[in-house]
Amino acid sequence: MAGAWGTSELLAACCGPAVKLWNPVSADKAQQAETKLNEGTTVHALDWSSNNKVLAVAGEKAQVSMYGNGQMIGQIPNLPTPSIDGITSVRFGSDSKRMVIGCKNRSLHVLDLRQQVSELAHEHADTTAGQVPPVPV
Repeated sequence: MAGAWGTSELLAACCGPAVKLWNPVSADKAQQAETKLNEGTTVHALDWSSNNKVLAVAGEKAQVSMYGNGQMIGQIPNLPTPSIDGITSVRFGSDSKRMVIGCKNRSLHVLDLRQQVSELAHEHADTTAGQVPPVPV
């Protein structure tokens, strides 16, 4: 399956603590088999980098795990944990140099991946539904 990393042929899905990767279009049976990445806690979000080489995985932990070639290549643990109550969404910027992280407490954080600096982009103080302003990425 490692040979398919870096292409747009892999699909990824999360359910509970597992992330499953598979290549549905490959004629090679070995690449059609799924690969499981176990995060240990519930996973809510994942996103591929713009070059499809890195998969970001996030969930109940206040961290984002990065996978490349089927192996964990790092984590982003230095998130502002007091304002993060479980990550519900994660999205790479178009150049994969930034990442937007959405949290259960309705806050958005923009993370500069080159400098490991996080900036609070938006935080909702009340519990009423409202629109979140666009975040430049």
